Amino acid sequence: MKCFRTGALFIMLIILAALGATAYAQDIGTPYAVVVDGDLWVYGIDDEPVMVMEGTQGGFTSVDWSADGSKLAFVRYNDDFSTSLIVVDVDDLTSPTEVVLTGRLEAGFPISFTPDGQLLFAQTPAEFPSGDQPYQTEFYTVEPENSAEPQLVVAADFMVGCGGGSSIPADWVYWRETGFGGNHLILEWTDEGIVYSTSCAGVGTALLNPETGAVAELGTSLARASLSPDRTQLAGIGITYTDTGVGGTLEIVNLATQTVEEVTTEAVPDQIAWGTDGTLFYSTRTESGNVLEDLTPEQMEAVTTGIGSEVPSLPAYTLTIHQLDPETGDDTVVYTGEGYAIGRMIALDEETLVFSQIPNLNAWVEGLVEGTLNSLSADYTSQAEAAVALEVFALNLSDGTTESLGTGLGQIMPHAGG
Repeated sequence: MKCFRTGALFIMLIILAALGATAYAQDIGTPYAVVVDGDLWVYGIDDEPVMVMEGTQGGFTSVDWSADGSKLAFVRYNDDFSTSLIVVDVDDLTSPTEVVLTGRLEAGFPISFTPDGQLLFAQTPAEFPSGDQPYQTEFYTVEPENSAEPQLVVAADFMVGCGGGSSIPADWVYWRETGFGGNHLILEWTDEGIVYSTSCAGVGTALLNPETGAVAELGTSLARASLSPDRTQLAGIGITYTDTGVGGTLEIVNLATQTVEEVTTEAVPDQIAWGTDGTLFYSTRTESGNVLEDLTPEQMEAVTTGIGSEVPSLPAYTLTIHQLDPETGDDTVVYTGEGYAIGRMIALDEETLVFSQIPNLNAWVEGLVEGTLNSLSADYTSQAEAAVALEVFALNLSDGTTESLGTGLGQIMPHAGG
């Protein structure tokens, strides 16, 4: 049986998940927030990491820092799967406060800080439309204090009705790092207007005038968008769906003129992020094998029994990260590794890129074959995720070396300002 040794690797992954990843996280020279074993932690402010809030059944999402690093905001999904908007001062990390909202947060939309320090968020309408009326999500701003009153800015058409899922645990981890199906939504305030995703699927991006409500389409298929550090350009992927998977082209939008430039890349981009120097990083996934290829019929039966359905193949991938200069077209591979996907990428400065990586499915399949994993067991979800626990790395862009910051460090969000 190729690629598998014994159950020791899988058992060790489970033990590490149970112990937690806090002991393995490293200093990266700037504070960062991260979800470890479902709890939200902050590293790099005090001598020891600080747990900001214990986890819930629904977990956390959309962690963001204010520009000056004095506040951290995030969304908590409560045990009843309602949502709360939470703010905490870095001077008192153990005393988070809840912002009093006038309605429900729009599912999937991130929160973000505006340039003047307010929080921008999306909320469902008080009354759902009837008949032929389009659904409109409402955009609000609020001072990041628990006593502040949210102010309605503008409403805009928004396509709802998304759904679906996956039986592959690596997808669960990847989507939590990026967004459903790998497509995160965007919501950012710029001098030219509010950049927002026009559908719950994360496909389609527009520029909204907060005073008039006028909408300028930036791309009906533009997804996975990233705002440049100076907030004047938007990079995204023009998504295409084919029988063989997801493809797309890298596009850069000038927000002032709303012109779109298609940028040539050496490989099909998966996720993208801006560098601090105006370059772009993009990750790729290239199928490199089938994790099930060398299994015996008995082992294949064990896999089918373990997950409750027949799976003829499970791809393994080779991953790369490229650094691209949009001005010159120079496209350089700065990282290559084996894994299921690159999750998120954040450039700390011109020398360091932090990224998360989800492993290939070998350990998960091993658990199914060995019988230590079964989809009918009560703890299957947590054990399956432990078998594909992501790892966070810091990539030195000068010499190409990587340093592991730890495993199980979900949704890492450094304060890029230091």
